[in-house]
Amino acid sequence: MNYKEKTRENYRIRLNKLLDEMPDFCRTYFIGRENRLSEVTAYSYANNLHAFFDYLHGNNSYFGDRDIRNYTLDDLAILSTEDIEEFLHWMRYHEADGIVCRNSQSTLEHYISAISGLYSYYIKRRHLTYNPVDAIDRARKTKKKIVRLENDEKDRFLDAAQYGTGLSPRQQMFHEKNSTRDYAILTLFLDTGMRVSELAGINVSDLSFEKHAVSIIRKGGNQQYVYFSDRTEQILRDYLKERHLYHPLDDEDALFLNKAGKRLSVRSIQIMVKKYATSALPDKTDKITPHKLRSTFATDMLRATGDIKLVSEQLGHSNLNTTTIYAEHDEERRMDVRNLLQ
Repeated sequence: MNYKEKTRENYRIRLNKLLDEMPDFCRTYFIGRENRLSEVTAYSYANNLHAFFDYLHGNNSYFGDRDIRNYTLDDLAILSTEDIEEFLHWMRYHEADGIVCRNSQSTLEHYISAISGLYSYYIKRRHLTYNPVDAIDRARKTKKKIVRLENDEKDRFLDAAQYGTGLSPRQQMFHEKNSTRDYAILTLFLDTGMRVSELAGINVSDLSFEKHAVSIIRKGGNQQYVYFSDRTEQILRDYLKERHLYHPLDDEDALFLNKAGKRLSVRSIQIMVKKYATSALPDKTDKITPHKLRSTFATDMLRATGDIKLVSEQLGHSNLNTTTIYAEHDEERRMDVRNLLQ
């Protein structure tokens, strides 16, 4: 079983554990949607629904006297829009065991989608007739400004990884061993726009220098070649010459390794990106994540080619509309064309 299969299997196990604590109609729902939902998405939805039923059990007198596993679709049918809104209000801000819990509007939207999806599924199958979520006054979506690195910021960011520029004395102690690996990771991010989970899942055997590409498993499980530049190829070759220094086990095929010789985790990569952002771009520390490196690639690629379909394919988007967020012209671009028609 390879890394991608292990990850999906892990989420399947976690999903089933959650479903064991939830009403039977939830298991039926997820079985019915398993062709449409990835394991990660299904687990996320189940987590949200689990929190919803926990809330009903603890805060709604009708549901409080029974085990959550014994709730039925008839119980679901009696919930009103106001009941859902009270749950969302509670999720926005509440205290639990002395700990203050806050959730943003974007997080609340995920709960709304999970609950609405459950109702919609059973309405289509004529087990329910009404979706109380439909009447909720949803927050108006606002366009988020794309956070990206400009060329000089990219240079400083990569210099931090390659040369340790701006790192603390303690960080410098570990930098010499990891600089080639970290530089290869950040360069690959900026040169391909792949997701952090996709990068973490790369095996040595996925690399093809003949094709100048790496084979990755996209969100949704599709396999795709992602192409990299000659410069990135050389940086990857340099890292491969040092990969043995991490002492990988004989059967460890992961490309990027940690100090134990095992696959570098998604969380470790996220922390590493934050470390170099802190040292090189202190004014953007809180904003730079692997996803923002993906945004940087997307906007750079779109500026260079003007081909949104090509960019969409490179990012692995299943819907072209998802890519249009990167097509918003920034201030500099709009200034460049101010005299174009004169």
